[in-house]
Amino acid sequence: LIAALAIGLVMGLTSGTVFGFGLGVITAPQNRAAVQADANIAALQDSPKQGEKLPDAEVSTTLQGARDYARLGPVDAPVQIVVFEDAQCPVCKMLAEGALQQIIKHYGGTEKVAIHYRHFIIFGEESSRIAQGMECAGRQGQFWKFHDAAYSNQFPERSGMATLEKMGDWAKSAEIKNLDTFNTCLKSGETAKLVEGDNKLAQSLRVLGTPTLFINGKRLVGAVPFEFVQNAIDAQLQLVSKGQ
Repeated sequence: LIAALAIGLVMGLTSGTVFGFGLGVITAPQNRAAVQADANIAALQDSPKQGEKLPDAEVSTTLQGARDYARLGPVDAPVQIVVFEDAQCPVCKMLAEGALQQIIKHYGGTEKVAIHYRHFIIFGEESSRIAQGMECAGRQGQFWKFHDAAYSNQFPERSGMATLEKMGDWAKSAEIKNLDTFNTCLKSGETAKLVEGDNKLAQSLRVLGTPTLFINGKRLVGAVPFEFVQNAIDAQLQLVSKGQ
């Protein structure tokens, strides 16, 4: 049996303010997705020691393996935001429907900001299925519509409700034109390597919970209020305008 525990945390780290993130505890992995989640959980246990500052990252590192269809905004935007999430994480839903929507509304059309979605699987098989569904939808140009469907219809983690049939329903709501191609893509698991690649990148960056954002490589963790993200974005835009 696989058990999962969702924990909401609000804490301060020496790296800055952490606004609360979801993490899962998983035992007895039974399949590839569970093994992947188990590895991510092991990485989550690598919490910073007292006085240790979690590192920021090079922008180019956070963008390794990024897919164009999982990006909102121009590829050459001066501010690149990379978001690591698990689609079953309740705190990720708060960010997806809160600060991220406000970023899109505030900066959309300015060509100043790009948002990249990356997966960090904590809750096992169902989270992996949803992530692969996003990737299959992305291949037909509907990544973000499927993303929105997943978060607006979010189920409790490990509820057994994120079935292949439900992914098909979300694909329809995302206006995916070729549902047969989508279903074949999802059932084949051909996008699993993309999800695994995101997980490995997250581990290398010491992502310790979801959601985690990197704004031009600067780390923010949790359901960050829009005002906090806006300040970080504007600070980066100022640095760019000064040629730094």
